[in-house]
Amino acid sequence: MLGAGNRDPRQFAEPDSLDLARHDARPLTFGGGVHFCLGAALARLEIEILFGKLAERFAGIEATGEIAYRERLTLRGPTSLPVRLHPRRVAAGAAAAGRVHPAGGDDRA
Repeated sequence: MLGAGNRDPRQFAEPDSLDLARHDARPLTFGGGVHFCLGAALARLEIEILFGKLAERFAGIEATGEIAYRERLTLRGPTSLPVRLHPRRVAAGAAAAGRVHPAGGDDRA
């Protein structure tokens, strides 16, 4: 029952909440042992790049609604995660000249 991993109410105060600072969690995301996911390194790299680009481009990210989850016994994951992206402020001269780029240079995310 991978979907129940790190959601034990005897272990965690708010087991159904996303808490990125939770220190005592041992995620089952990529399995383990002979069943360890071969694509784990690539998936971690993709996530690192994604969040790095979001942090460069936006001043903040805010949840705007309820997270909807898949109703499955094995793997649990969101089907929707509504968020609002707060843009970085740009200098008036750069915006008027059409040179609006995120921190870090290019405008590709």
